[in-house]
Amino acid sequence: MLAFYSRRIEVDPQDAYAYSSRASYYDCLHDREKAKADMRRWSAILSGESSCDLQVVKVPNNRRILNGPFGYQLVFSVEERDNDMQVPCIALGQKKKGRCNMKSFQMPMLSMSLLGLCLLSGLGTPPAYADFTFGEPVKLESGIPVIDPLYGSPYCFSYDGLEMYVVSDRPGGYGDYDILVSRRTTIDSNWGPLENLGPAINTPNVDGPPSISGDGLTLYFQDERSGGYGESDIWMTTRPTKDDLWGQPINLGPKVNSPSYDNCPWISPDNLELYFSSW
Repeated sequence: MLAFYSRRIEVDPQDAYAYSSRASYYDCLHDREKAKADMRRWSAILSGESSCDLQVVKVPNNRRILNGPFGYQLVFSVEERDNDMQVPCIALGQKKKGRCNMKSFQMPMLSMSLLGLCLLSGLGTPPAYADFTFGEPVKLESGIPVIDPLYGSPYCFSYDGLEMYVVSDRPGGYGDYDILVSRRTTIDSNWGPLENLGPAINTPNVDGPPSISGDGLTLYFQDERSGGYGESDIWMTTRPTKDDLWGQPINLGPKVNSPSYDNCPWISPDNLELYFSSW
């Protein structure tokens, strides 16, 4: 990744995103000096400066500071102008002297008041914790005996907790990887045997991973079957009720699929947003 972002910077020395991304990888390698150097370049590009040989601006005492990564700070302050008017400002930069100049922006009074209210209201707020504790981890085959980790793993559960969809290359399927389902009558019941979704869904190629809608009536999955728009497309299948079989898959079309790989779909619980990966 360092080499990748270095090549991007060689092509475009003003690519601020490349500097910040490379800095994060330097930080992972504990090379803080190079990480800080890239963050100085990132700051200089965003602030419109050609170099970082500038002095840090003076910040008045009536300020509120938020510390960020790599020694950077957000400083909220009120500065006095030549006409004796006090103007709310926000500045971004490094807190150590000799670093890149802090870039200051004036803010409308209403926006500053709302932002200040949000900041001050959160200063004394204790951290939030979930109202439950996790149990001890157990091996997958112990918690769900119908799963054999050698031949796949679960990818999604229905929102009522009664169906588990698995992608598996276990023997006896229709191809490389198939989509299977296990059902149970209640959330306290044991999972039933894995059932292959059949040739209407599974092909000789890789099928899955799947994602089921909140109402349990639409299943999204990736597939390399013919009739698509690229190497791998995202398809959907529906069923009238949860007791019915899944219908014939439908391609989501060129607004979603491309000539390359489109995969790993995930539908929001309200069925209004689809997230997926694409090459």
